Amino acid sequence: MHRPSMAHRASVSMVVIDYPWTKTKEDVAAFYNVEETKGLSEERVKRDLERYGPNELPAEEGKPLWKLILEQFDDLLVKILLAAACISFVLALFEEHKEEDSLVAAFVEPLVILLILIANATVGVWQERNAESAIEALKEYEPEIAKVVRQNRPGQIQRIKARELVPGDIVEIAVGDKVPADIRITTIYSTTIRVDQSLLTGESVSVIKHTDPVPDPRAVNQDKKNILFSGTNIAAGKCKGVVIGTGLNTEIAMTGDGVNDAPALKKAEIGIAMGSGTAVAKTAAEMVLADDNFSSIVSAVEEGRAIYNNMKQFIRYLISSNVGEVVCIFLTAALGLPESLIPVQLLWVNLVTDGLPATALGFNPPDLDIMERPPRNPKESLITPWLFFRYMAIGTYVGAGTVGASCWWYVSHQDGPLLTWTQLKHHFKCRGGGKEWEDIDCDVFDDPHPMTMALSVLVTIEMLNSLNSLSENQSLLKMPPWYNKYLLCAIGLSMSLHMMILYVPMFNTVFQICPLTFEEWVAVLKISFPVVLLDELLKFIARNFIDISPKNSEINEAENK
Repeated sequence: MHRPSMAHRASVSMVVIDYPWTKTKEDVAAFYNVEETKGLSEERVKRDLERYGPNELPAEEGKPLWKLILEQFDDLLVKILLAAACISFVLALFEEHKEEDSLVAAFVEPLVILLILIANATVGVWQERNAESAIEALKEYEPEIAKVVRQNRPGQIQRIKARELVPGDIVEIAVGDKVPADIRITTIYSTTIRVDQSLLTGESVSVIKHTDPVPDPRAVNQDKKNILFSGTNIAAGKCKGVVIGTGLNTEIAMTGDGVNDAPALKKAEIGIAMGSGTAVAKTAAEMVLADDNFSSIVSAVEEGRAIYNNMKQFIRYLISSNVGEVVCIFLTAALGLPESLIPVQLLWVNLVTDGLPATALGFNPPDLDIMERPPRNPKESLITPWLFFRYMAIGTYVGAGTVGASCWWYVSHQDGPLLTWTQLKHHFKCRGGGKEWEDIDCDVFDDPHPMTMALSVLVTIEMLNSLNSLSENQSLLKMPPWYNKYLLCAIGLSMSLHMMILYVPMFNTVFQICPLTFEEWVAVLKISFPVVLLDELLKFIARNFIDISPKNSEINEAENK
Protein backbone atom coordinates (compact mmCIF):
# COMPACT_ATOMS: atom_id res chain seq x y z
CA MET A 1 0.00 0.00 0.00
CA HIS A 2 1.64 3.28 -1.11
CA ARG A 3 1.27 6.56 0.72
CA PRO A 4 2.62 9.91 -0.45
CA SER A 5 3.29 11.09 3.07
CA MET A 6 3.96 9.32 6.36
CA ALA A 7 2.99 12.22 8.59
CA HIS A 8 -0.13 12.68 10.70
CA ARG A 9 -2.14 9.57 9.86
CA ALA A 10 -3.15 8.30 13.28
CA SER A 11 -6.37 9.25 14.99
CA VAL A 12 -4.16 10.99 17.56
CA SER A 13 -1.65 13.21 15.71
CA MET A 14 1.56 11.18 15.71
CA VAL A 15 4.91 12.94 15.43
CA VAL A 16 6.22 11.27 12.26
CA ILE A 17 8.96 12.62 10.06
CA ASP A 18 7.95 13.49 6.50
CA TYR A 19 9.72 11.60 3.71
CA PRO A 20 12.21 9.84 6.03
CA TRP A 21 13.89 8.07 3.10
CA THR A 22 15.11 11.50 1.86
CA LYS A 23 16.77 12.36 5.20
CA THR A 24 20.17 11.33 6.48
CA LYS A 25 20.32 8.91 9.38
CA GLU A 26 21.57 11.74 11.61
CA ASP A 27 18.57 13.89 10.69
CA VAL A 28 16.16 11.05 11.50
CA ALA A 29 17.81 10.40 14.88
CA ALA A 30 17.78 14.12 15.67
CA PHE A 31 14.09 14.40 14.71
CA TYR A 32 13.17 11.73 17.24
CA ASN A 33 15.71 13.05 19.76
CA VAL A 34 17.31 9.64 20.21
CA GLU A 35 20.88 8.33 20.35
CA GLU A 36 21.55 5.06 18.57
CA THR A 37 23.66 3.66 21.41
CA LYS A 38 21.22 4.60 24.19
CA GLY A 39 17.70 4.46 22.78
CA LEU A 40 14.58 5.97 24.35
CA SER A 41 13.90 6.43 28.05
CA GLU A 42 11.25 4.37 29.82
CA GLU A 43 9.31 7.55 30.65
CA ARG A 44 9.11 8.55 27.00
CA VAL A 45 8.15 5.05 25.90
CA LYS A 46 5.34 4.97 28.46
CA ARG A 47 4.14 8.44 27.42
CA ASP A 48 4.16 7.61 23.70
CA LEU A 49 2.37 4.29 24.24
CA GLU A 50 -0.41 6.10 26.08
CA ARG A 51 -0.52 8.80 23.43
CA TYR A 52 -0.30 6.76 20.21
CA GLY A 53 -1.39 3.31 21.34
CA PRO A 54 0.32 -0.04 20.76
CA ASN A 55 2.13 -1.05 17.60
CA GLU A 56 -0.65 -3.19 16.16
CA LEU A 57 -3.54 -2.93 13.79
CA PRO A 58 -6.97 -2.53 15.39
CA ALA A 59 -8.54 -5.87 16.22
CA GLU A 60 -11.27 -6.89 13.82
CA GLU A 61 -14.61 -6.37 15.45
CA GLY A 62 -16.56 -9.54 16.11
CA LYS A 63 -20.02 -10.09 14.74
CA PRO A 64 -22.74 -8.37 16.75
CA LEU A 65 -24.98 -10.61 18.84
CA TRP A 66 -28.07 -10.00 16.69
CA LYS A 67 -26.18 -11.10 13.57
CA LEU A 68 -24.94 -14.27 15.27
CA ILE A 69 -28.51 -15.10 16.31
CA LEU A 70 -29.87 -14.57 12.78
CA GLU A 71 -27.11 -16.76 11.31
CA GLN A 72 -28.30 -19.68 13.44
CA PHE A 73 -31.56 -19.63 11.47
CA ASP A 74 -29.80 -19.41 8.08
CA ASP A 75 -29.97 -23.17 7.56
CA LEU A 76 -32.23 -25.14 5.22
CA LEU A 77 -33.45 -27.58 7.88
CA VAL A 78 -34.14 -24.77 10.36
CA LYS A 79 -36.04 -22.85 7.69
CA ILE A 80 -38.14 -25.94 6.97
CA LEU A 81 -38.91 -26.34 10.67
CA LEU A 82 -39.83 -22.65 10.95
CA ALA A 83 -42.15 -23.01 7.96
CA ALA A 84 -43.68 -26.13 9.53
CA ALA A 85 -44.22 -24.27 12.80
CA CYS A 86 -45.90 -21.37 11.01
CA ILE A 87 -48.16 -23.67 8.99
CA SER A 88 -49.04 -25.66 12.11
CA PHE A 89 -49.83 -22.42 13.94
CA VAL A 90 -52.12 -21.19 11.15
CA LEU A 91 -53.93 -24.54 10.97
CA ALA A 92 -54.41 -24.53 14.74
CA LEU A 93 -55.73 -20.98 14.57
CA PHE A 94 -58.44 -21.75 12.02
CA GLU A 95 -59.33 -25.25 13.23
CA GLU A 96 -62.56 -25.67 15.17
CA HIS A 97 -62.08 -26.69 18.81
CA LYS A 98 -64.95 -28.03 20.88
CA GLU A 99 -63.06 -28.05 24.16
CA GLU A 100 -60.51 -25.70 25.71
CA ASP A 101 -58.02 -28.56 26.16
CA SER A 102 -58.07 -29.36 22.46
CA LEU A 103 -57.43 -25.68 21.70
CA VAL A 104 -54.35 -25.66 23.93
CA ALA A 105 -53.10 -28.97 22.49
CA ALA A 106 -53.41 -27.62 18.94
CA PHE A 107 -50.93 -24.82 19.66
CA VAL A 108 -48.50 -27.05 21.56
CA GLU A 109 -46.68 -28.43 18.52
CA PRO A 110 -45.77 -25.09 16.83
CA LEU A 111 -44.75 -23.60 20.18
CA VAL A 112 -42.53 -26.57 21.04
CA ILE A 113 -40.84 -26.39 17.63
CA LEU A 114 -40.16 -22.67 18.11
CA LEU A 115 -38.82 -23.17 21.64
CA ILE A 116 -36.47 -25.95 20.53
CA LEU A 117 -35.19 -23.84 17.62
CA ILE A 118 -34.56 -20.95 20.01
CA ALA A 119 -32.67 -23.29 22.34
CA ASN A 120 -30.65 -24.57 19.37
CA ALA A 121 -29.81 -20.99 18.33
CA THR A 122 -28.74 -20.15 21.89
CA VAL A 123 -26.32 -23.09 21.97
CA GLY A 124 -24.99 -22.13 18.52
CA VAL A 125 -24.30 -18.54 19.57
CA TRP A 126 -22.57 -19.74 22.75
CA GLN A 127 -20.34 -22.13 20.78
CA GLU A 128 -19.43 -19.44 18.22
CA ARG A 129 -18.53 -16.96 20.96
CA ASN A 130 -16.32 -19.60 22.59
CA ALA A 131 -14.62 -20.28 19.26
CA GLU A 132 -13.84 -16.57 18.79
CA SER A 133 -12.38 -16.41 22.30
CA ALA A 134 -10.20 -19.45 21.58
CA ILE A 135 -8.84 -17.84 18.40
CA GLU A 136 -7.98 -14.64 20.29
CA ALA A 137 -6.21 -16.70 22.95
CA LEU A 138 -4.11 -18.41 20.27
CA LYS A 139 -3.01 -15.02 18.95
CA GLU A 140 -1.63 -14.17 22.39
CA TYR A 141 0.16 -17.51 22.72
CA GLU A 142 3.25 -16.52 20.71
CA PRO A 143 3.46 -12.72 20.24
CA GLU A 144 5.89 -11.09 17.82
CA ILE A 145 9.16 -10.05 19.45
CA ALA A 146 11.36 -7.00 18.74
CA LYS A 147 14.97 -6.39 19.81
CA VAL A 148 15.48 -2.83 21.05
CA VAL A 149 18.03 -0.58 22.76
CA ARG A 150 16.70 1.58 25.60
CA GLN A 151 18.20 3.89 28.18
CA ASN A 152 17.49 1.65 31.17
CA ARG A 153 20.12 -0.72 29.71
CA PRO A 154 22.31 1.39 27.42
CA GLY A 155 24.19 -0.58 24.78
CA GLN A 156 22.32 -3.80 25.57
CA ILE A 157 19.75 -5.49 23.37
CA GLN A 158 16.39 -6.15 25.04
CA ARG A 159 13.66 -8.44 23.75
CA ILE A 160 10.16 -6.94 24.04
CA LYS A 161 6.77 -7.54 22.46
CA ALA A 162 6.58 -5.84 19.07
CA ARG A 163 3.31 -4.20 20.10
CA GLU A 164 5.26 -2.14 22.69
CA LEU A 165 7.37 -0.32 20.08
CA VAL A 166 6.99 3.45 19.69
CA PRO A 167 8.31 5.92 17.07
CA GLY A 168 11.97 6.66 17.80
CA ASP A 169 12.81 3.23 19.21
CA ILE A 170 16.20 1.83 18.17
CA VAL A 171 15.62 -1.67 16.81
CA GLU A 172 18.12 -4.35 15.82
CA ILE A 173 17.10 -6.81 13.11
CA ALA A 174 18.98 -9.86 11.83
CA VAL A 175 18.54 -12.62 9.26
CA GLY A 176 15.31 -14.56 9.80
CA ASP A 177 13.56 -11.78 11.71
CA LYS A 178 10.23 -10.32 10.75
CA VAL A 179 10.32 -6.51 10.64
CA PRO A 180 8.12 -5.35 13.55
CA ALA A 181 7.45 -1.77 12.34
CA ASP A 182 8.48 0.71 9.63
CA ILE A 183 12.18 1.37 10.23
CA ARG A 184 14.75 3.80 8.78
CA ILE A 185 18.05 1.92 8.59
CA THR A 186 20.90 3.71 10.40
CA THR A 187 23.64 1.07 10.65
CA ILE A 188 24.41 -2.11 8.69
CA TYR A 189 26.63 -4.61 10.53
CA SER A 190 26.98 -7.13 7.71
CA THR A 191 28.34 -6.81 4.19
CA THR A 192 24.82 -6.39 2.83
CA ILE A 193 21.29 -6.44 4.13
CA ARG A 194 18.72 -8.19 1.94
CA VAL A 195 14.98 -8.04 2.57
CA ASP A 196 12.16 -10.16 1.18
CA GLN A 197 9.34 -7.66 0.65
CA SER A 198 7.46 -9.63 -2.00
CA LEU A 199 4.33 -9.73 0.14
CA LEU A 200 4.23 -5.92 0.02
CA THR A 201 5.60 -4.99 -3.39
CA GLY A 202 5.44 -8.23 -5.38
CA GLU A 203 9.19 -8.27 -6.07
CA SER A 204 10.35 -11.83 -6.78
CA VAL A 205 13.90 -11.39 -5.42
CA SER A 206 15.24 -10.03 -2.16
CA VAL A 207 16.03 -6.31 -2.15
CA ILE A 208 19.43 -4.95 -1.10
CA LYS A 209 19.10 -2.11 1.41
CA HIS A 210 21.50 0.68 2.41
CA THR A 211 21.69 3.68 4.75
CA ASP A 212 22.10 6.48 2.20
CA PRO A 213 19.26 9.00 1.62
CA VAL A 214 16.97 8.53 -1.38
CA PRO A 215 16.54 12.05 -2.79
CA ASP A 216 13.18 11.56 -4.53
CA PRO A 217 10.30 12.42 -2.12
CA ARG A 218 7.87 10.73 -4.53
CA ALA A 219 9.76 7.44 -4.55
CA VAL A 220 7.61 4.32 -4.60
CA ASN A 221 8.07 1.57 -2.03
CA GLN A 222 10.42 -0.42 -4.27
CA ASP A 223 12.81 2.55 -4.44
CA LYS A 224 12.93 3.28 -0.70
CA LYS A 225 16.17 1.35 -0.24
CA ASN A 226 16.82 2.66 3.27
CA ILE A 227 13.41 1.73 4.71
CA LEU A 228 12.36 -1.60 6.21
CA PHE A 229 8.62 -2.13 5.95
CA SER A 230 6.59 -3.74 8.70
CA GLY A 231 5.77 -7.40 8.03
CA THR A 232 8.63 -8.04 5.59
CA ASN A 233 11.39 -10.57 6.36
CA ILE A 234 15.17 -10.20 6.59
CA ALA A 235 16.69 -12.66 4.10
CA ALA A 236 20.35 -11.90 4.85
CA GLY A 237 22.44 -9.60 7.01
CA LYS A 238 22.05 -7.61 10.20
CA CYS A 239 21.24 -3.96 10.81
CA LYS A 240 19.94 -1.38 13.24
CA GLY A 241 17.46 1.42 12.66
CA VAL A 242 14.96 3.93 14.02
CA VAL A 243 11.24 3.15 14.17
CA ILE A 244 9.42 5.74 12.04
CA GLY A 245 5.91 4.27 12.01
CA THR A 246 3.84 1.98 14.22
CA GLY A 247 0.31 0.56 14.22
CA LEU A 248 -1.92 2.34 11.71
CA ASN A 249 1.06 4.48 10.73
CA THR A 250 2.89 1.63 8.98
CA GLU A 251 2.99 0.18 5.50
CA ILE A 252 0.81 -2.95 5.77
CA ALA A 253 2.00 -6.34 4.54
CA MET A 254 0.64 -9.85 4.87
CA THR A 255 2.69 -11.97 6.08
CA GLY A 256 13.61 -25.17 11.08
CA ASP A 257 15.43 -23.02 13.05
CA GLY A 258 16.88 -20.91 10.29
CA VAL A 259 16.12 -19.00 7.10
CA ASN A 260 17.66 -21.67 4.89
CA ASP A 261 15.06 -24.12 6.17
CA ALA A 262 12.09 -22.03 5.01
CA PRO A 263 11.87 -23.44 1.43
CA ALA A 264 12.09 -27.01 2.74
CA LEU A 265 9.49 -26.31 5.42
CA LYS A 266 7.16 -24.91 2.77
CA LYS A 267 7.72 -27.88 0.45
CA ALA A 268 7.29 -30.57 3.12
CA GLU A 269 3.96 -32.33 3.67
CA ILE A 270 4.02 -30.80 7.15
CA GLY A 271 6.82 -28.41 8.06
CA ILE A 272 7.87 -28.37 11.72
CA ALA A 273 9.91 -25.48 13.13
CA MET A 274 11.48 -24.89 16.52
CA GLY A 275 9.90 -22.33 18.83
CA SER A 276 13.31 -20.71 19.29
CA GLY A 277 13.90 -20.60 15.53
CA THR A 278 13.64 -17.63 13.24
CA ALA A 279 10.40 -15.91 12.37
CA VAL A 280 10.82 -16.92 8.71
CA ALA A 281 11.07 -20.61 9.59
CA LYS A 282 8.07 -20.44 11.91
CA THR A 283 6.02 -18.60 9.29
CA ALA A 284 6.80 -21.24 6.65
CA ALA A 285 6.03 -24.17 8.96
CA GLU A 286 2.62 -25.71 9.67
CA MET A 287 3.68 -26.72 13.20
CA VAL A 288 5.90 -24.95 15.74
CA LEU A 289 7.48 -26.84 18.66
CA ALA A 290 6.95 -24.38 21.50
CA ASP A 291 9.21 -26.36 23.87
CA ASP A 292 11.87 -27.28 21.23
CA ASN A 293 11.38 -30.94 22.23
CA PHE A 294 11.19 -33.52 19.43
CA SER A 295 9.15 -35.85 21.64
CA SER A 296 6.36 -33.29 21.34
CA ILE A 297 5.94 -34.42 17.72
CA VAL A 298 4.92 -37.88 18.94
CA SER A 299 2.42 -36.33 21.34
CA ALA A 300 1.08 -34.13 18.55
CA VAL A 301 0.65 -37.14 16.23
CA GLU A 302 -1.20 -39.01 18.97
CA GLU A 303 -3.44 -36.01 19.65
CA GLY A 304 -4.10 -35.55 15.93
CA ARG A 305 -5.06 -39.21 15.51
CA ALA A 306 -7.31 -38.97 18.57
CA ILE A 307 -9.06 -35.89 17.16
CA TYR A 308 -9.59 -37.64 13.82
CA ASN A 309 -10.97 -40.74 15.57
CA ASN A 310 -13.26 -38.64 17.75
CA MET A 311 -14.59 -36.92 14.65
CA LYS A 312 -15.34 -40.33 13.12
CA GLN A 313 -17.05 -41.47 16.32
CA PHE A 314 -19.14 -38.29 16.40
CA ILE A 315 -20.24 -38.90 12.80
CA ARG A 316 -20.86 -42.57 13.49
CA TYR A 317 -23.06 -41.83 16.49
CA LEU A 318 -25.20 -39.24 14.73
CA ILE A 319 -25.53 -41.18 11.45
CA SER A 320 -26.44 -44.48 13.10
CA SER A 321 -28.94 -42.72 15.38
CA ASN A 322 -30.54 -40.80 12.51
CA VAL A 323 -30.65 -43.93 10.35
CA GLY A 324 -32.52 -45.58 13.22
CA GLU A 325 -35.11 -42.81 13.24
CA VAL A 326 -35.57 -43.12 9.48
CA VAL A 327 -35.92 -46.91 9.76
CA CYS A 328 -38.51 -46.42 12.52
CA ILE A 329 -40.66 -44.15 10.36
CA PHE A 330 -40.21 -46.40 7.31
CA LEU A 331 -41.19 -49.60 9.17
CA THR A 332 -44.24 -47.96 10.70
CA ALA A 333 -45.47 -46.83 7.29
CA ALA A 334 -44.49 -50.01 5.42
CA LEU A 335 -46.14 -52.38 7.91
CA GLY A 336 -49.22 -50.23 8.44
CA LEU A 337 -48.60 -49.92 12.21
CA PRO A 338 -49.88 -47.19 14.53
CA GLU A 339 -47.67 -44.12 14.69
CA SER A 340 -44.66 -44.80 16.95
CA LEU A 341 -43.26 -41.27 17.15
CA ILE A 342 -44.57 -37.82 16.30
CA PRO A 343 -42.53 -34.90 14.86
CA VAL A 344 -42.24 -33.04 18.18
CA GLN A 345 -40.73 -36.11 19.83
CA LEU A 346 -38.21 -36.61 17.01
CA LEU A 347 -37.30 -32.94 17.16
CA TRP A 348 -36.72 -33.19 20.92
CA VAL A 349 -34.50 -36.25 20.49
CA ASN A 350 -32.45 -34.74 17.66
CA LEU A 351 -31.91 -31.25 19.03
CA VAL A 352 -31.80 -31.86 22.79
CA THR A 353 -31.32 -35.46 23.89
CA ASP A 354 -28.76 -36.49 21.21
CA GLY A 355 -26.77 -33.28 21.30
CA LEU A 356 -25.21 -33.69 24.74
CA PRO A 357 -23.60 -37.15 24.22
CA ALA A 358 -22.54 -36.16 20.70
CA THR A 359 -20.66 -33.15 22.08
CA ALA A 360 -19.09 -35.23 24.87
CA LEU A 361 -17.66 -37.68 22.31
CA GLY A 362 -15.16 -34.96 21.44
CA PHE A 363 -13.50 -35.69 24.80
CA ASN A 364 -12.91 -39.38 24.07
CA PRO A 365 -9.40 -40.54 25.08
CA PRO A 366 -7.13 -41.98 22.35
CA ASP A 367 -7.62 -45.66 21.52
CA LEU A 368 -5.20 -47.96 23.34
CA ASP A 369 -3.52 -49.03 20.09
CA ILE A 370 -3.68 -45.68 18.33
CA MET A 371 0.12 -45.28 18.01
CA GLU A 372 0.59 -48.87 16.84
CA ARG A 373 -1.46 -48.35 13.69
CA PRO A 374 0.23 -47.54 10.39
CA PRO A 375 -0.16 -43.98 9.05
CA ARG A 376 -3.55 -43.32 7.51
CA ASN A 377 -3.71 -42.75 3.78
CA PRO A 378 -4.72 -39.07 3.39
CA LYS A 379 -6.86 -40.08 0.40
CA GLU A 380 -8.78 -42.61 2.47
CA SER A 381 -12.50 -41.94 2.64
CA LEU A 382 -13.86 -40.81 5.99
CA ILE A 383 -16.61 -43.43 5.71
CA THR A 384 -15.32 -46.75 4.37
CA PRO A 385 -17.67 -49.50 3.10
CA TRP A 386 -17.17 -51.39 6.38
CA LEU A 387 -18.03 -48.34 8.48
CA PHE A 388 -21.08 -47.71 6.30
CA PHE A 389 -22.22 -51.29 6.94
CA ARG A 390 -21.76 -50.75 10.69
CA TYR A 391 -23.79 -47.54 10.57
CA MET A 392 -26.61 -49.32 8.76
CA ALA A 393 -26.52 -52.38 11.06
CA ILE A 394 -26.73 -50.30 14.24
CA GLY A 395 -29.25 -47.90 12.68
CA THR A 396 -31.49 -50.77 11.60
CA TYR A 397 -31.52 -52.18 15.11
CA VAL A 398 -32.28 -48.74 16.58
CA GLY A 399 -35.28 -48.35 14.26
CA ALA A 400 -36.50 -51.93 14.69
CA GLY A 401 -36.17 -51.72 18.48
CA THR A 402 -38.14 -48.46 18.59
CA VAL A 403 -41.01 -49.88 16.53
CA GLY A 404 -40.78 -53.17 18.43
CA ALA A 405 -41.27 -51.39 21.76
CA SER A 406 -44.52 -49.87 20.54
CA CYS A 407 -45.70 -53.22 19.17
CA TRP A 408 -44.75 -55.00 22.43
CA TRP A 409 -47.17 -52.82 24.37
CA TYR A 410 -50.04 -53.56 21.95
CA VAL A 411 -49.38 -57.30 21.60
CA SER A 412 -47.66 -58.61 24.74
CA HIS A 413 -48.00 -56.21 27.67
CA GLN A 414 -50.53 -57.41 30.25
CA ASP A 415 -51.90 -53.87 30.67
CA GLY A 416 -52.20 -53.45 26.91
CA PRO A 417 -55.03 -54.55 24.59
CA LEU A 418 -53.23 -57.85 23.74
CA LEU A 419 -53.96 -57.53 20.03
CA THR A 420 -52.98 -60.06 17.41
CA TRP A 421 -50.38 -59.08 14.84
CA THR A 422 -53.08 -59.00 12.15
CA GLN A 423 -55.24 -56.66 14.22
CA LEU A 424 -52.29 -54.36 14.84
CA LYS A 425 -51.48 -54.15 11.13
CA HIS A 426 -55.12 -53.34 10.31
CA HIS A 427 -55.77 -51.02 13.25
CA PHE A 428 -57.43 -48.45 10.95
CA LYS A 429 -60.34 -50.93 10.50
CA CYS A 430 -61.12 -50.92 14.22
CA ARG A 431 -64.13 -48.63 14.07
CA GLY A 432 -66.84 -50.56 12.25
CA GLY A 433 -64.50 -53.38 11.35
CA GLY A 434 -66.68 -56.37 12.23
CA LYS A 435 -66.71 -59.15 14.83
CA GLU A 436 -62.95 -59.42 15.28
CA TRP A 437 -62.99 -55.88 16.74
CA GLU A 438 -66.01 -56.30 19.03
CA ASP A 439 -63.93 -56.76 22.20
CA ILE A 440 -61.44 -54.03 21.33
CA ASP A 441 -61.79 -50.47 22.59
CA CYS A 442 -60.63 -48.48 19.59
CA ASP A 443 -59.57 -45.60 21.84
CA VAL A 444 -56.58 -47.79 22.76
CA PHE A 445 -54.86 -46.56 19.59
CA ASP A 446 -54.86 -43.07 21.11
CA ASP A 447 -53.23 -44.32 24.32
CA PRO A 448 -49.87 -42.56 24.97
CA HIS A 449 -48.19 -45.69 26.41
CA PRO A 450 -46.97 -47.29 23.13
CA MET A 451 -45.60 -43.95 21.93
CA THR A 452 -43.88 -43.45 25.30
CA MET A 453 -42.36 -46.93 25.06
CA ALA A 454 -41.04 -46.16 21.57
CA LEU A 455 -39.59 -42.80 22.63
CA SER A 456 -37.98 -44.27 25.76
CA VAL A 457 -36.40 -47.12 23.80
CA LEU A 458 -35.11 -44.68 21.18
CA VAL A 459 -33.51 -42.44 23.84
CA THR A 460 -32.07 -45.38 25.82
CA ILE A 461 -30.67 -47.12 22.74
CA GLU A 462 -29.02 -43.88 21.62
CA MET A 463 -27.46 -43.39 25.06
CA LEU A 464 -26.05 -46.94 24.90
CA ASN A 465 -24.96 -46.30 21.33
CA SER A 466 -22.96 -43.30 22.55
CA LEU A 467 -21.08 -45.70 24.85
CA ASN A 468 -20.37 -47.84 21.79
CA SER A 469 -18.81 -44.73 20.23
CA LEU A 470 -16.22 -44.42 23.01
CA SER A 471 -13.81 -46.22 20.68
CA GLU A 472 -13.94 -47.30 17.07
CA ASN A 473 -12.71 -50.87 17.63
CA GLN A 474 -11.81 -51.27 21.32
CA SER A 475 -14.23 -53.28 23.45
CA LEU A 476 -16.01 -51.62 26.38
CA LEU A 477 -14.25 -54.23 28.53
CA LYS A 478 -10.87 -52.69 27.60
CA MET A 479 -12.04 -49.09 27.43
CA PRO A 480 -14.87 -48.89 29.98
CA PRO A 481 -17.33 -45.97 30.02
CA TRP A 482 -15.54 -44.09 32.83
CA TYR A 483 -12.63 -43.42 30.45
CA ASN A 484 -14.74 -40.44 29.30
CA LYS A 485 -16.38 -38.89 32.36
CA TYR A 486 -17.85 -36.09 30.25
CA LEU A 487 -19.79 -38.68 28.25
CA LEU A 488 -21.21 -40.24 31.42
CA CYS A 489 -22.29 -36.79 32.63
CA ALA A 490 -23.88 -36.04 29.25
CA ILE A 491 -25.78 -39.35 29.28
CA GLY A 492 -26.95 -38.66 32.83
CA LEU A 493 -28.18 -35.20 31.85
CA SER A 494 -29.93 -36.49 28.71
CA MET A 495 -31.71 -39.21 30.68
CA SER A 496 -32.68 -36.63 33.31
CA LEU A 497 -34.26 -34.49 30.59
CA HIS A 498 -36.12 -37.55 29.32
CA MET A 499 -37.38 -38.35 32.83
CA MET A 500 -38.49 -34.74 33.17
CA ILE A 501 -40.77 -34.87 30.14
CA LEU A 502 -42.09 -38.29 31.30
CA TYR A 503 -42.94 -37.41 34.88
CA VAL A 504 -43.84 -33.71 34.72
CA PRO A 505 -47.54 -33.52 33.75
CA MET A 506 -47.14 -30.32 31.74
CA PHE A 507 -44.69 -32.01 29.35
CA ASN A 508 -46.94 -35.08 29.06
CA THR A 509 -49.44 -32.90 27.22
CA VAL A 510 -46.78 -31.27 25.05
CA PHE A 511 -45.15 -34.53 23.90
CA GLN A 512 -48.25 -36.76 24.13
CA ILE A 513 -46.57 -39.26 26.47
CA CYS A 514 -47.11 -40.61 29.99
CA PRO A 515 -45.10 -42.09 32.91
CA LEU A 516 -43.94 -45.71 32.57
CA THR A 517 -44.29 -48.48 35.12
CA PHE A 518 -41.39 -50.56 36.46
CA GLU A 519 -42.34 -53.48 34.20
CA GLU A 520 -42.36 -51.19 31.18
CA TRP A 521 -38.91 -49.85 32.07
CA VAL A 522 -37.60 -53.42 32.32
CA ALA A 523 -38.92 -54.03 28.81
CA VAL A 524 -37.24 -50.82 27.61
CA LEU A 525 -33.87 -52.01 28.93
CA LYS A 526 -34.30 -55.52 27.48
CA ILE A 527 -35.01 -54.10 24.04
CA SER A 528 -32.22 -51.48 24.24
CA PHE A 529 -29.25 -53.38 25.67
CA PRO A 530 -28.64 -55.73 22.68
CA VAL A 531 -27.33 -52.71 20.72
CA VAL A 532 -24.20 -52.94 22.90
CA LEU A 533 -23.79 -56.66 22.17
CA LEU A 534 -24.31 -56.07 18.44
CA ASP A 535 -21.65 -53.37 18.34
CA GLU A 536 -19.24 -55.48 20.40
CA LEU A 537 -19.60 -58.21 17.76
CA LEU A 538 -18.91 -55.70 14.97
CA LYS A 539 -15.86 -54.39 16.87
CA PHE A 540 -14.58 -57.96 17.28
CA ILE A 541 -14.88 -58.55 13.53
CA ALA A 542 -13.13 -55.23 12.82
CA ARG A 543 -10.25 -55.95 15.21
CA ASN A 544 -9.60 -59.45 13.93
CA PHE A 545 -10.51 -59.37 10.25
CA ILE A 546 -10.94 -55.80 8.93
CA ASP A 547 -8.65 -53.27 10.63
CA ILE A 548 -5.73 -55.41 11.79
CA SER A 549 -3.01 -53.30 13.44
CA PRO A 550 0.60 -54.61 13.48
CA LYS A 551 0.32 -55.54 17.15
CA ASN A 552 -2.92 -57.49 16.64
CA SER A 553 -1.37 -59.22 13.62
CA GLU A 554 1.60 -60.37 15.71
CA ILE A 555 -0.71 -61.63 18.45
CA ASN A 556 -2.85 -63.55 15.95
CA GLU A 557 0.23 -65.13 14.34
CA ALA A 558 1.57 -66.16 17.76
CA GLU A 559 -1.77 -67.74 18.67
CA ASN A 560 -1.89 -69.64 15.37
CA LYS A 561 1.59 -71.07 15.99
